[in-house]
Amino acid sequence: MTTIAIVLLALAETGCNQFGLSRSVPSTCNRSPERQFFDGMFGQAKDGMGIDSHFSAILAASGEPSLSCGGNVNEAYRIAVAHPDSTAVIIRVESAENHNVVSLTRVDMKSQRILHQSGQSIGAEAFKRLHDSVDTFDFWSRVPYPSPTAVDHSVILLHAGSWIFEGRVNGWYHAITRGPRPREPQFAGIARQMYALANLEPDAEFKVQR
Repeated sequence: MTTIAIVLLALAETGCNQFGLSRSVPSTCNRSPERQFFDGMFGQAKDGMGIDSHFSAILAASGEPSLSCGGNVNEAYRIAVAHPDSTAVIIRVESAENHNVVSLTRVDMKSQRILHQSGQSIGAEAFKRLHDSVDTFDFWSRVPYPSPTAVDHSVILLHAGSWIFEGRVNGWYHAITRGPRPREPQFAGIARQMYALANLEPDAEFKVQR
């Protein structure tokens, strides 16, 4: 067997694709609640309070759709950020049926009560800028969490400033999570773009590292 054939066989067996570490999106959401939104990408704590189950409950209470399964979504991005006042800000930017929309939800993380919800259309150029920023950040090849121990410690609890970013394009899904002050400077630009699209001031709402 030639070297090229061996490489192609290895790629086929590992399910590699042009979207790096992303996963194929199933057509239906036949999953348990803690896997409904993030496809189990962040692991699960022994006490059952992992970020999958915790933030899935918040997104479900907010009426947010799952990006990791089901639905008729061609391209969408979502950021969810925990804040010091025990609220979460959720911004979703989506391309749907020849128009692009941004939705904003603020929810109380303790009671899971919706505090604010709004949405509006955005232009094609603004959506393309976000798309290009995500590609430049090499999002699809980023590890879901920053270190092997993070899933057992800092990621489990939703510390103020912690965030989750999800993306779905052409049937592929990926998500990453980090603690406060992300070390990837390029992601700060993505966060600022999404906050600006939702008419929020990023420096006040999301303490990103410049």
